[in-house]
Amino acid sequence: MKKWFALIVMLTLLLPASIASAAAPTDPIKVFVDGKQVKFDVDPIMSNNNTLVQYTTVFKALGMNYSWDQQEKMVTGYNDYILMHLKIGENVAYINNKQVKMDTAPTVLKGRTLVPIRFISEATGAKVVWNGKQRTINITSAPEKTELSVWLRDQQWNDSFASVMESESLELIDQDKAHIRYEAIDIAGFTAYPTYYFDGDKLFSLDYTFDVQAQSNMDYLLAIGTLYNELEAHFGEPYRDELYFYDEADYHEDVEQFADSIAAGEAELTTTWQIGYTEIELAAFSDEQGGIDLYISLFNTK
Repeated sequence: MKKWFALIVMLTLLLPASIASAAAPTDPIKVFVDGKQVKFDVDPIMSNNNTLVQYTTVFKALGMNYSWDQQEKMVTGYNDYILMHLKIGENVAYINNKQVKMDTAPTVLKGRTLVPIRFISEATGAKVVWNGKQRTINITSAPEKTELSVWLRDQQWNDSFASVMESESLELIDQDKAHIRYEAIDIAGFTAYPTYYFDGDKLFSLDYTFDVQAQSNMDYLLAIGTLYNELEAHFGEPYRDELYFYDEADYHEDVEQFADSIAAGEAELTTTWQIGYTEIELAAFSDEQGGIDLYISLFNTK
């Protein structure tokens, strides 16, 4: 009997500690980003098994910029790689111009706009772990990316003419007040000439003009496919991919004739990626001499 009594006493002593180690269902949810607790003006709430938190605080913790459109009731969060739009009461968001469905719509509580934290965090590439016992959310930020910087040749949008001139290591070909063109570089095995364009002494576009040594129009089509794969490997699927025929009478679905149609000035091909506020466009259209002009252009859309 003494052994059983001692065991019961031991379990009785351990039970309160076990209960105390788990958070009560009514305790506020705690959020940690890279090990640091995030404090909110309004406590996080649960909706449809999703945690919603104050958008300004979580965007800041994730290293993102943000804005609020009162007329549209829309939250915008962005960094160099992500541009997201979320509307109050709507469970459809836009990530880099792609429509994405959310389980729970943003809402307003006590004058603060709340957004689903898992959706926001994972859209940036962060890892999210929910601990139901402790009622905690642990977020690990996404690794720093460099792909866009490589395509921008380490330049920044709105850099000045003089700044680009000073930092660019390529040999200058020509320039005026609005553009600077440099010697050729290799992209995916093709010769490309980078040209910077300025508006009011602010960099707003970078074009790569390709010199494809084509024996036939199909060689252009192969070049387009290779460059498409190169961009997709860095930035994922584009949000727009369009072969546009100027006249419906010229439309056809024969892939082998696409290049001939583009060279003849009957069609153009445009594929577009949105990376934060940077738009990347792969475009092919007639050079008006029976060949094809092929470009990759980066634009500042902000």
